[in-house]
Amino acid sequence: MKNKVLKCEDLEVYGHEILELLIDVYKTNFDFPREQCVSTCKEKLEKLYEYIKDGSAIIIGAFLDEQLLGIVWLYKKEVYNELYLHVNQLVVKSEHRGKGIGKELIFEAEKQAKLFNAKYLELYVIEENKSALGLYNNMGFETKKRYMIKKL
Repeated sequence: MKNKVLKCEDLEVYGHEILELLIDVYKTNFDFPREQCVSTCKEKLEKLYEYIKDGSAIIIGAFLDEQLLGIVWLYKKEVYNELYLHVNQLVVKSEHRGKGIGKELIFEAEKQAKLFNAKYLELYVIEENKSALGLYNNMGFETKKRYMIKKL
């Protein structure tokens, strides 16, 4: 397996696969109807071109030969004058989960964070996503905040 930072031209080649990965993660985490997932993810993919061009986003793809297996989508943010690299999305094709690909993508995200002298790598995770929680806990992430909602 090989990981690489994707450029705009890579998005043109792998755009459909990235779209399917994003749809999968949105269906899993947000309980949207498929049509809403598709339209939301198409918008996100279109914006991703601009984010890569302006340097605000980093996409790392995991590849086996030329097949895209998963991605991690990162962006830089500043919190109280400290640079963070935020994991916006981490998703691996369902048939390739449990093979260490997500872990490798997080390691790559850590390398990127160090290149930018970021102090932290952060992410949000849905409580019900037990496999993701297990991965992040095993990789040394700690819960620092809790996002709470109340249905009205």
